[in-house]
Amino acid sequence: MESEDHRTFKGRFPRLPRGSLPQDGKPGREECNGIAVLGRSGAPSSPEGRFQDSRSLSPGPLPWQANLELKYVGQAPRPFGPKDIEGNRFRIVLRDFSRGGESRAREALGDLAKDPLPNYFDDQRFGSLGPSGEFVGRAWCEQKYERAVWLALAEENEHDRPEDREEKKILRDRWGDWAACKAGLARSHRRSIATFLADRPGDYKGALARIHADLRGLYLSAFQSFLWNRLLSSLIRETCPPGATFPVDLKAGAVLFFHKLDDARRRALEAAVLPLPSARARIADEAMRVRVEASLKELGLDLKSIRIRHPRENFFSRGERKATFRPAGLAGEWGGDDLYPGRSKLALRFDLPRGSYATILVKRLSEDAPDGAKSYHGSES
Repeated sequence: MESEDHRTFKGRFPRLPRGSLPQDGKPGREECNGIAVLGRSGAPSSPEGRFQDSRSLSPGPLPWQANLELKYVGQAPRPFGPKDIEGNRFRIVLRDFSRGGESRAREALGDLAKDPLPNYFDDQRFGSLGPSGEFVGRAWCEQKYERAVWLALAEENEHDRPEDREEKKILRDRWGDWAACKAGLARSHRRSIATFLADRPGDYKGALARIHADLRGLYLSAFQSFLWNRLLSSLIRETCPPGATFPVDLKAGAVLFFHKLDDARRRALEAAVLPLPSARARIADEAMRVRVEASLKELGLDLKSIRIRHPRENFFSRGERKATFRPAGLAGEWGGDDLYPGRSKLALRFDLPRGSYATILVKRLSEDAPDGAKSYHGSES
């Protein structure tokens, strides 16, 4: 995608560079397929220390990323975090539409004047999911600690750097021979865990607790998001007639989208709020509890099983998420594609609420049009 990305913050500065710090002053981390640029909060007595080397954030390409630019615009009177973000503003260009793909995308844009979008967690949320399709979080819930450690440390992943691929292959080839793993690995986080297991063979429970805390958090978020997506897909299946739904493949599995809803079903979906499944969830509505339990039962799970017993510092999030969202100010402009002669491109402008994914809109416009929009060029802010 070719895109321009601006975070919209509450308060004095409507636009600030991406990668702003949460209130504890630690850089944020997001599981995604893109680039994260991180800043660190400075001391209040040092305004320009709000970003490291703030003067280096003058307009122009960054030395380590030629196609990425940052502009320093100022500082807020206090540290700011995720709760200060109201939403995201997007400028995206979708390319390589055939005539048929353009026709269907135009129709989809027309539908979106009335219909909302399903508020799925998209593929960026599942970057830790490897070719096995197994979630570290599920193995962890089921107290299959060795499997959880193997998935976290040894399973190959399409996003692995060369050194990660090499280390993971060593672990897969020598799994269980921890002295040999230790000897073959360079100094790294994986080698530290191999050393722990060489000293305490079989203590995979302890080894899991030694995986970086932020990674453990990502593993739980990915699994819980997968469970929530399945819950939303089942709600759409039950609410909408078959002719109003169509499947879309996400990295974590196929889900249902909808189109051309009647007013009653549209209102029902827009009013729906679904809990994040976990043993900690407080679900007062009995019908919703039955719905959640039925969705989990299909996987051989129940709400009580969605919990972490060790280490105690890790737990699933408790909260709710709206079933749908609407892009605000959605506008599109069609034109000839300068990169793909004879094809069309679509320039989109829209704002999204915090936590919703622009790629869900992209999929709505393109996934049901297999001969259109085979490449996306965009930006997110």
